[in-house]
Amino acid sequence: MNVQARSLLFGLALAITTTGASPSDAQLQRLLERAVGDNAPGCALSVTQDQKVTFEGAAGFADLSFRVPNTPRTIFYIASDSKAFTAFAIGLLIQEGKLTLADPITKWIPELPAAVYGSDTIADLVYHTS
Repeated sequence: MNVQARSLLFGLALAITTTGASPSDAQLQRLLERAVGDNAPGCALSVTQDQKVTFEGAAGFADLSFRVPNTPRTIFYIASDSKAFTAFAIGLLIQEGKLTLADPITKWIPELPAAVYGSDTIADLVYHTS
């Protein structure tokens, strides 16, 4: 997805969250298709309001070689990308005073065997040193 497409989707998300505007499902789908393009890797969009999914859409291809269309149910293998989101969420919890980098991970996940993970801290997880 190019910079223009990302900007378009970001603008849409910002408009929805700040103005409370509710574009139709068809408008959202057209915008998503426009942002992704005709011959591009897939993208999926889910809009949630008050903990209820109000829109699910997809555009592009899940597999470019075989021209398999992307759907809202396509599984995306994001692998290590999730680490950055987890670290960001931990940073927010630290700012709120709900945990510290020095906390042992067994404090928050007591199911982990202390004999193996007892000395590992949240910092070890964030900095990938455990």
